Amino acid sequence: MTKFLKGLMSLALLFTLTSCTKESTIKVGFSASLTGTNSQLGIDGMYGVELAVAEINSTGGIQGRDIELIIQDDNNDKNIALDVDKRFVEEGCKAIIGHMISSTMGENIDYINSQNIIMISPTVATDLLSNKDDHFFRVIPSNITQAQRIATSLIEQGVHRLAFLSTQNNASFTTIIINEITKLIDINGIEVVLTETYTSENAIDYQGITQELISSKADGVVLLSSSFESANFAQTFGLLGFRPKIFLPAWAMTYDLIQRGGKAVDNIFGVNYFDFSSQSEKYLTFKSKYNRKYGADSSFASMFSYEAMMALSEAMKKSKTLDADEIKAQLLAQSEYSGVQSSFNFDLNGDVNRKIYLVQVINGQFTRVTGE
Repeated sequence: MTKFLKGLMSLALLFTLTSCTKESTIKVGFSASLTGTNSQLGIDGMYGVELAVAEINSTGGIQGRDIELIIQDDNNDKNIALDVDKRFVEEGCKAIIGHMISSTMGENIDYINSQNIIMISPTVATDLLSNKDDHFFRVIPSNITQAQRIATSLIEQGVHRLAFLSTQNNASFTTIIINEITKLIDINGIEVVLTETYTSENAIDYQGITQELISSKADGVVLLSSSFESANFAQTFGLLGFRPKIFLPAWAMTYDLIQRGGKAVDNIFGVNYFDFSSQSEKYLTFKSKYNRKYGADSSFASMFSYEAMMALSEAMKKSKTLDADEIKAQLLAQSEYSGVQSSFNFDLNGDVNRKIYLVQVINGQFTRVTGE
């Protein structure tokens, strides 16, 4: 064999390997807070996306190509979240699943639009992102729906003196809920006696804040924080003999609320788009697969993350190219997606509607309130 022929063969082999490396997988980014005390939401989301990717790849991937999931920790920080999204773009990701809390969405929307990349969030609910024609989609409704259901339950449960307690670290989520609830309960004679905030960046003075709540004589507390911090507050309330009716957003309704809070979180109310008592075949299959793989129960965050990845894959399979505008068109074109518990669809702005449930912790279990 001549040196010339050997050279041609080497070049051909190099070209083949390079082409395979470049085109063998479709990269999708996933980002959430995966470390630290407030990471359960993100971990649940990561597991849900991983489960979806495994199923997609086991059934032929996207047009014969596997999904390559690239996972990054955004630490629930908007600056880190933006850096992570830039890394996803540099890596050649075709879409991003994330982020998981509203406060991380600082300049990300403008960035993904400028870079022409799709982002689907499982759990970012702030109403500030509603009704916008852009590259941002989400599979959770606006947090206005949570505020409305909490307001109704405050009235139903006979609360007269209400306190709000919220973290400043997710203000784009919590402020909207506080304002909406205040507006809705005003005509029903419920008095707001205290609005207290704290920051997770410093050591939280659980006892000092609880003493302020006790002094306010509140008989109801809307507690807007992570599951970890909500559990800690519930335990402190119990230690100091403070026994108001407590109401939580979907954000806090992950299983570590019960695992960390123990008996202190019994009787707490919360809202969720997740029916813990569902007996649908698809949900039971998902729940079983999730538990076998991760040794834990699935939450709304894991379910919505799974659904986000599945919706993305369906759109990609129908796309002639993997250009963001084509993926967006396909996401919007499908009239209905088969979710884990119920079907859903995106409106023209990438938003969704879902049934919301009132849930109560009873004997260490999330239980749908009768009539929901």
